[in-house]
Parts: sequence; structure tokens; C-alpha cells
Amino acid sequence: MQLASTQDRELRLIRALVFGDSGIGKTTSLATLPEKNTLIVLRERGTLPLRAKHFQVVVIDEWEDLRHLVAALRKGVPASDGSITATIMDREFAGIKIVAVDSLTEIFSLCKRQIIDVDRKALIAQRTAGRSEKQGGPVDTPEGIYDEQMTQEDWGILASRMDGFTSSMNHLPVHTIFTSLAMYKDDKRTGETMRMPALQGAFANTCNAHFDLVFHMEATTGEDGKPARVWRTANDGIFRCKDSTGILPEFVPANWMTVMGKILGGAKAKSEDDKQPKPKATPKEKEQGNADPK
Repeated sequence: MQLASTQDRELRLIRALVFGDSGIGKTTSLATLPEKNTLIVLRERGTLPLRAKHFQVVVIDEWEDLRHLVAALRKGVPASDGSITATIMDREFAGIKIVAVDSLTEIFSLCKRQIIDVDRKALIAQRTAGRSEKQGGPVDTPEGIYDEQMTQEDWGILASRMDGFTSSMNHLPVHTIFTSLAMYKDDKRTGETMRMPALQGAFANTCNAHFDLVFHMEATTGEDGKPARVWRTANDGIFRCKDSTGILPEFVPANWMTVMGKILGGAKAKSEDDKQPKPKATPKEKEQGNADPK
């Protein structure tokens, strides 16, 4: 048991997830984070949207890399300004206050590949004393057929590992931000189509519980007539969004420092900020009759 106050820094760290379509600007929005205090974790993709910035970056190639990353960040040496200094692969990363993971969808796929190509082969070899499976390293399995190969046991392991990884990241002494692709999913109980992070299995239902903020990123038009991006913060039964702070309006500008400033400053959103233009409804939303009034 630990005694704490709601004003303690450890209890005021932001745990956020933003999901949206490919190309909507999720990675680009990370450019609004402070360069000297942000560590960006990438899974085999370029940083072209951040080319004008100078962030510290870690690229993940294998599932084991994530284990080493979490362990290194846990051992981070705290500084008086609330940042940590962590040593990752013999390189020192100083001044870390925010860790941004791009993206959770790709980490999920990496975990599936680890289970299919590495762990299951080792488990079968162990259970059969090597009679039915050849010992050796991972094999290349074509992308897109993992779901057909996954057994019920594999899906359980996948959900457990993803829950464990997400929880471990969100228990670090820094702010954490994740991105994810979005998908539509039918709710068999209500018959409605939900908009949620593009994940599968049990983790798709437990993912949001790990975060205080879950935003859906959308395109709209600003007052100047130019294209703009906003984050939807409210759960209306269709969009699986979340704002545990109760501070943010339904739509906020896609700017992390603006959002963090509102929350950590403890101030209510100003009326001017509430007047964010609402995005146009997608064809699927119009069919459901959930179009936002324009």
C-alpha cells in the first residue's frame, strides 16, 4: 500500500491514445511535442512527417526489443525537472518526459508474428521433444495470414502480452502517447457499428482501459477555409473515445501541448476553444443517421 495525493506527479501523468485512418496525421501530430523531452518509439517505418524535427528515436525490429526498452526506461535515472535519463543499447537518452509509440497497431502485428513464427514453434518443440517441429530460428510467414494461423491459445497469449506491454509502458514515470489505426466494428449486442482502434481479440475490448485519453482524429475545415485536424474526445456510443479528465470539449485541435496544457494546468477549456468546427460525417455515419450537424 502506498499513500499519495492527487497532486503527486505520478498520479498526474498523461496516458493517451489517438486513433484514426492511415494518412490522417497521427504521426504528424507528434511534431507538436517538445523535441528535447520526447522519445519516439517507431515500429519499422520512416519519420518523414517529422523530418523537420530533431526527436530522439528508437526503432523496434523484434518483440524482444520492446522488453529491453521497457526495462531500460524503468531503470531511468530521475532528474529534478521530472525527466529521466535512460540507457538504451549503450546509448544515453537524456531529458525524457514523454514517450510516444507509433503505432500500437503495428506493435500488435509484431506480437502476432512473434507468437506464430517463434514462440509457438518453440512451445511445440518442447511439448513433442522436437519430434514434429524442427528446431531453429523464426521463419518468414507472409503478412495477412496470421489470423488464420492463430489458435485459441495464441489469441489468449496475444491479449495477455499486449495488456502487459501497454500496462508496463503506462506505469513508467513519464507521459505516454500511443497512435493506432482505426476500424469499424459491429456491436453484436446493439447492432450498431463502432469506430475504435484497429486491434483484434480480447485486447480490442480492454485496450481503452489502459488510457485516460482516447481520441479519434478527424479532418475538418478551419474558420479560414483551410484543411484542419481535430481530435474527438467524447464517447457517443459510436466513437470509442474517452476523456477521463472531464476538462476537454468534444473537439480539440490536434496539438499535444495544447491538450496537455489544459489538463495539467487544471483549467477548464475556454469557450473559444469549444468552437472547434466539427468534421464532416463519413458515408457510413450518414447511413447510420449519426452525422454531426454542420
